[in-house]
Amino acid sequence: MDFAAHGYSGNFLLSLFDRQWHEGMNQEEAIALIRSCIHQIHTRFLINQANFVAKIVDKDGIRVIDLA
Repeated sequence: MDFAAHGYSGNFLLSLFDRQWHEGMNQEEAIALIRSCIHQIHTRFLINQANFVAKIVDKDGIRVIDLA
């Protein structure tokens, strides 16, 4: 699976993934896509989601990234 979105807000995010995701994205592009997703949730979702946690999972392990 190349990308996924869970829950009700997934309806908003799948179109964003369709347009912006591409194979071979680097880390900076992926973080920009995550920020776009968070912006869409803040704009379109009915419930205020104030905090998000993003993690990178790769060959070096798991680490939390700062989206601020």
